Amino acid sequence: MVLTRSTANVPGCPDWSDKFAATLGNETHSNFGCAVNSNIAAMVANPEDLVRGARGSGETVVMSSTKAIDTYRAQVPTGTKGLKANSTSDAGK
Repeated sequence: MVLTRSTANVPGCPDWSDKFAATLGNETHSNFGCAVNSNIAAMVANPEDLVRGARGSGETVVMSSTKAIDTYRAQVPTGTKGLKANSTSDAGK
């Protein structure tokens, strides 16, 4: 029996070693990118996919991907029942 447990984290983050609030040399902060990379690591369902990639099943989901288009095409056109007759006179005021 083999049991594997993986976690996704970003090594070296957070890095608050740079103490300057502003960099006069127009450089990125030492902590630049840590928030984005840590959030991506937290959202991944299977952390091993970050290393090896996910294997595809080779199947496409055509039936569900075209469902909205088929529903739109099956609708009866809105003008088939004619237009509603409206009075343009202001006699009803």
